[in-house]
Amino acid sequence: MIAILQPEISAKLANLPPNPGVYQFFNQQGQIIYIGKAKNLKNRVRSYFRENIRDPKVLALRSQIYDIQWIISESEINALLLENILIKKHAPRYNVMLKDDKSFPYLQITNELFPRILVTRRPVRDGSRYLGPYTDTRHLRKTLRTIHRLFPLRSCNYRFTPAMLAEKKVPLCLEYHLKNCEGPCQNLVDSISYKAMTAKIVRFLNGHTKELLQELNERMHLAARELAFEEAARIRDQIAILNDYSNQQTVVQTDFENRDLIAIAATDNDAAVILFRVREGKLIGREHFYLKQTQDQSRSDLAKHFIRSYYQKTTLFPKEVFSSIESEISLYEEFLSHLANHKVKIIQPERGAKAKLWTLAQKNADMLLKELLLQKMKLSQKPSKMVEALQQVLQLAVPPFR
Repeated sequence: MIAILQPEISAKLANLPPNPGVYQFFNQQGQIIYIGKAKNLKNRVRSYFRENIRDPKVLALRSQIYDIQWIISESEINALLLENILIKKHAPRYNVMLKDDKSFPYLQITNELFPRILVTRRPVRDGSRYLGPYTDTRHLRKTLRTIHRLFPLRSCNYRFTPAMLAEKKVPLCLEYHLKNCEGPCQNLVDSISYKAMTAKIVRFLNGHTKELLQELNERMHLAARELAFEEAARIRDQIAILNDYSNQQTVVQTDFENRDLIAIAATDNDAAVILFRVREGKLIGREHFYLKQTQDQSRSDLAKHFIRSYYQKTTLFPKEVFSSIESEISLYEEFLSHLANHKVKIIQPERGAKAKLWTLAQKNADMLLKELLLQKMKLSQKPSKMVEALQQVLQLAVPPFR
């Protein structure tokens, strides 16, 4: 049974279609306070207004709804994609959000004739390829240094055009003579070969080091057979760099599957997320995130919110995701597979080596949450600048907290 409502809301509920789509709740000031997706808009939206609801969060939300709008979509997957776009745009009060996600750095492979690789915190739709986000900036800097040691990627800031390259106005620099660049400024390498190199960089960033090592070994032996010993020695050095980088990554799985592990620890008001990125059996990345507006959310719901937000901003997709999602698993598998362009499975391991790694990720999430709560406690105990100024003016021994 539906609760007694304002006539405008009752009329909206009566007109809801049974299609998949996205719904938006507005408050009296016309602000969007909640955005959700539905397989059946009519059933889902009407469920908020049932008379027997006791959930405090739903009751608080419902008391502020003065208008309802919806967008019909072709499928539930499209609704899920649209929901996340609208949540990012409007940041509604009652939606769980990734905290400060705009500050996370990405690696940008520019959309140019001869691409550059840059670090940016503001991805834009300019045709570039973005990899990330990365929360461990020290690991990101180390990865970037390894890329420049492995690949003769240009480091100059020129935006080459066909006319500019035809005139050859840009002279060869020291990087070319040190064999750190192939000299695109003087047309010493073609754009197709150069972009093939950037494709290898993407594979490297995705953790596929085995195939790169195999390719380098084949090229080294070929160069040696052709008596190109200087080239063979250069490739040998690249193999040593790649092996050193790979050996610093911890082997955590013996099945060499590519997977992400998402572990979440939460209190009533805060949630911490740890993401382990495992590629070819090695732990290649550990990222951490915080969620805000998490009141009355289950761990399964928080995992859904994180997956929706994080994977629409990354290009680093695994084949498996370990997650605590307990419902709509097939929908979220379809969602991830759609974004990744390959099949992605969601798993919650219960035994064996996978479960042990999953437990380790969860322990890391628990520790991250404790750090967050400790920081918040310290901030709450720290006097404000105004209080400190008052302490100095009054010449008090301790800040006047009262």
